[in-house]
Amino acid sequence: MDHPEIRARILKEFYEQDMKGEGIRLDKDKFAQLLGIPVRHVEVALKYLVEAGLLKGTFRIGSDVPFIFGIATMGIDFVENPTKFGGKFAINQQTIQVGGNVYGSIAQAQENSQTVQTIVTFEDVEKLIEQHKEVDPPEREKIKELLGELRNELSKESHSSSRLTTLLEHFKKYGWLYYPLLELATKTLLSNSQ
Repeated sequence: MDHPEIRARILKEFYEQDMKGEGIRLDKDKFAQLLGIPVRHVEVALKYLVEAGLLKGTFRIGSDVPFIFGIATMGIDFVENPTKFGGKFAINQQTIQVGGNVYGSIAQAQENSQTVQTIVTFEDVEKLIEQHKEVDPPEREKIKELLGELRNELSKESHSSSRLTTLLEHFKKYGWLYYPLLELATKTLLSNSQ
């Protein structure tokens, strides 16, 4: 997982907490473990987001890790309307829910380029897997096999919640895939129950 994606995950977490009215909290250690990255990468991302004005925070004497107060207005604007910033921030923003049923990558703002990708179907997830060239071919095939099992389980009229949980757990080490897949699975379950 690259640094722009780490920053995006952190910004999204603070955005969601703010929208839910939850107290601001981010356990750096747990967050790093969830994404499968060193804690220091989370700390550096927090520093970037505060210095860029996307998170509100302050630095303590003797530490380069900021104490976070919450998401800044500009951070909310970035999450809700990334095209407004025209590539100003090196942030790869993914898996943001927009409106009702549209899930996916909202912006990839690195330097002056902008890419929009929406994850709505399992075919979109397969395309996302193919785009991540850092995944070696055997691992990619394993991911696709697990994706097929997940898709099959979700299509069952009477699915096993424990089986779904187990399958989704396999994807946690792929932060770039886990969140879009989790949202797609949730959306699929909700649409099947109607």
